[in-house]
Parts: sequence; C-alpha cells; structure tokens
Amino acid sequence: MNIYIVICQDRHVDTTAHPFTNPEKAIEWARRTAKEYCRFPEDYEEHDYGKDEGWIFYADYSCESDCIYVTTTELDKDVLDADTRTTKEIG
Repeated sequence: MNIYIVICQDRHVDTTAHPFTNPEKAIEWARRTAKEYCRFPEDYEEHDYGKDEGWIFYADYSCESDCIYVTTTELDKDVLDADTRTTKEIG
C-alpha cells in the first residue's frame, strides 16, 4: 500500500510530516497549507524539484526557503499485517 507524506519545512517551527492515503488529497492539503503559511502571495511558487527522489509535489512559500513537499513510500506489509499477529511474532 502506498502512502503519501506531506513534509513541511519551516525555519520557525519543527519540520512536520503528515500522512495521506490519497495523492490528490495530499497535494491539495500541501497547497492549501503553504498558501496559509505564506506571508506574501508572490512568495508562493511550485517547482519540479525532487522528481528524481520521488517527490510528487514541491512548493516554496517564503523568501527564506520555507517549503512543503509530498513524497510517496510503500507502507511495510509487516505493519499492515501486525493486527493479525501476536506480540511474540512481531518481535
């Protein structure tokens, strides 16, 4: 199962990660959040950065290089199956 992680990197707060199961909803949330954090509308800019690293969305929202991006990864099958196994089996 693929999951989509929105990463918010802002110099004034801790970096945060927000998981989604739908890529369109992750990108929509990232866009909306970046625009809310943006002080000046002209600072918001989407880029193709990170496509080679698996990022599916990237935007700067300040002149200080604060950014938000969406990456994808596969949820470990062992985690998905954990609810059907005992603690001893999980290790």
